[in-house]
Amino acid sequence: MAKYIYPAVFTEEDNGQYAVFFPDVNGCYTCGNSLIDAMEMAEDALTMMLAGAEKDGSSIPDATPVKQIAVDDRSFVTLILCDTESYEITDCKAIIRIKNAREKSGLTIVQLSQQSGIPANVIENIEVQECGTVLNAIKLAQALHVELSEICEQVTAYDE
Repeated sequence: MAKYIYPAVFTEEDNGQYAVFFPDVNGCYTCGNSLIDAMEMAEDALTMMLAGAEKDGSSIPDATPVKQIAVDDRSFVTLILCDTESYEITDCKAIIRIKNAREKSGLTIVQLSQQSGIPANVIENIEVQECGTVLNAIKLAQALHVELSEICEQVTAYDE
């Protein structure tokens, strides 16, 4: 258990929300309804990913210097500090089947991303793997205007 600092790329979406990803931490994405929300979510997502890697004995990647990360004019890079020392791993996963609901609604992945605040690549992964976090399942159900039970079959909690 340790403290880490990693660069995060924040991208402001057309709806004023923010998508966040960590270039050095594979699969570490999140979003927020505001910049403050996105910052809080970024710290939580980074901590969860690195605490999981520590628990699994996976290698912790080196952080890329901020100046080496190129972004467009809608994005910026900042450092996020996290501490895995007191983080309790309770990652709730859900089986999420959204492809049919998305297609039935007539939304593209990009449109669903804009409405839900979830990055498009995360939605693509959910559609392919039919698995994601409960929080994303809730956001997707709201954006698709369906009941959570229509797209989310089962919830399983993973203990420490």
